[in-house]
Amino acid sequence: MVNESVRGQRHNSEQTKQFFDQWNLYQQIVEHDYMAHRSIHAALRVFVVAQMDKPFTLLDFGCGDASAILATFVGTKLQAYTGVDLSPVALNQAAHNLAAAPFEFKLVEDDFTHYLAHNPSERFEAILAGFALHHLYYEEKCEFFKRCQAKLTQPGYLVLYDVFRRPGETRDEYLQAYCQHCREDWLQISSETLSSAMDHILTCDYPETYETLAMMASDAGFTAASAPLFKDSSQFHCLYTFQTQAE
Repeated sequence: MVNESVRGQRHNSEQTKQFFDQWNLYQQIVEHDYMAHRSIHAALRVFVVAQMDKPFTLLDFGCGDASAILATFVGTKLQAYTGVDLSPVALNQAAHNLAAAPFEFKLVEDDFTHYLAHNPSERFEAILAGFALHHLYYEEKCEFFKRCQAKLTQPGYLVLYDVFRRPGETRDEYLQAYCQHCREDWLQISSETLSSAMDHILTCDYPETYETLAMMASDAGFTAASAPLFKDSSQFHCLYTFQTQAE
């Protein structure tokens, strides 16, 4: 089941940017681990250490302040990192957080769909997209997978962690269930912060089920992992990998 109501439309990146420019608000959610960032990055590190055994470059969409990047990638074969995010506030903090990185890094203020469309010559061994893809509409997600396929080496990995609709769940059902989850679990943030976060969710969240994303990935030439690297108890927050095929 897809988000039929938004077929043929383009997402409003300015709405998303306005929310993430309030970076201290999102930091509270991350610091309290309400979206399972710690477990996701722990699972991501295990995957990278096991699978990325040669020097590699990484393109990170929705990098935010890159606060978990050093802990996740120091000691791996990462040679160069490019982080892309809409928020200059977050990117300023990312520059500080990566100052001691043992790998090269570049930070770019841009909408990641625009970045994919306007940097065609770049190639990476891995692309990471964290809590970003669900802001796109259906056709934009299909385009995302195709553009990532073109930007990755052969073989290469697209690593995706995000919010997901559960099997059979409509967007409206997801919004109702996820907002209820926030009200019940996000107890250590102020009511104003919670209200702002939920306004963002109701306005900007268009997640798919994993089955829908796996179909998009397959159509773009990826092989989807048969199981998540991580899924939390709510089943909303998951980490998946998609691999390009060697030529």
